Amino acid sequence: MTPVSSNTVGRILMAVDASLQNYDALEAAAEFASHLETQLVALFVEDINLFKLAELPFAKELDRSSGVMRSLSPDSVTRALKADAQKFEKRLSEESAKRRISVSMKVVRGHYAAAALEIADKSDIVFVHNVTSLAYGLGRVKSTRSGLRRAGSLKKPIWVFYDESEQAERALKLALSLCQKSGSDINVVLPKSAAQSDLTSRLSSELKGSGVAGCQILSMSDAEQIIDVAQLSGGSVLILPRDYRQYAETADMLAGKLGCHRILV
Repeated sequence: MTPVSSNTVGRILMAVDASLQNYDALEAAAEFASHLETQLVALFVEDINLFKLAELPFAKELDRSSGVMRSLSPDSVTRALKADAQKFEKRLSEESAKRRISVSMKVVRGHYAAAALEIADKSDIVFVHNVTSLAYGLGRVKSTRSGLRRAGSLKKPIWVFYDESEQAERALKLALSLCQKSGSDINVVLPKSAAQSDLTSRLSSELKGSGVAGCQILSMSDAEQIIDVAQLSGGSVLILPRDYRQYAETADMLAGKLGCHRILV
């Protein structure tokens, strides 16, 4: 199996907004970009809901410096978001110098993470902050306690969902590429519907020939085993095919247990 190369990963897209500015997540995304020798593009998302809120006559904001309550307006939201974007861009530049990677930043208006998927083509991968629930195709977003943990390095196992689709093939190749460069183990999760014996046998053979030190194949049909392995080994990142609605609940559960970031391929 050929690892993912710069020819198959155009860039890493990372979405961030004013409420989810996690610089540990930026460090993790920069580390992935460094391992894959590819560009990191940060999308600073101006949450459209903030502007809708500012148009309401009763909307108020608390001034951070004076503690004075004042009316919220679209202009004040614009100024605050511009200041936050400038702070994030400065940190992005620092990571660029530290990791020696190419970076850029775009400001878009929309909804977190969905904005990244909207502009990503099939050669891009999307890095998703670990406090986000992506169930039902990014249809809802919620915070979890796992977001309070500091992102782990790539020394912990890399987890990947594999369902034999074209997207899953790219996800597996990406996981193997990261494992080969970081020396980490790989845990592959198969859907319940998979023809377990044939697929497990084929995957076992491919993983053995990949040069990855530790490989483990798990099935969604045994949720308890997945939880046990997650608690025992932890994880540095969870890699998923972009369209994973059919097993979103399992993926969110696993991400919550691992407390790690996600990559959508």
